Amino acid sequence: MQVSLEAEPRKLVDAVLDLERLKLITALFERPPMYLSEIAKTVEIDRATLAYHLGVLERAGLVTSEYKILQTPRSKGKAARYYTLNREKWRQALEEVAKLLPEVALVDTK
Repeated sequence: MQVSLEAEPRKLVDAVLDLERLKLITALFERPPMYLSEIAKTVEIDRATLAYHLGVLERAGLVTSEYKILQTPRSKGKAARYYTLNREKWRQALEEVAKLLPEVALVDTK
């Protein structure tokens, strides 16, 4: 049995079926919005890898970003890109994964 998805649902499913990206989603779910350095410390992923995964999530519509001015004493006045989880898209992604589960369970792996 071949499991197939239309382009949009497939992009969502592909984006969430990765352990590193699930860590990012969890971090943003628990504490949005965060900028790259904050997320990197939280999920313990190097910044280059993190930027790649955030790009995948953003292209899938699961994460949005905007530039804001930092307010911390050490970095005050600098701009940083803040990331927020798109909770509606996340719900859609979970629904798409849930739809696949019965089909995947029927696939013969022998």
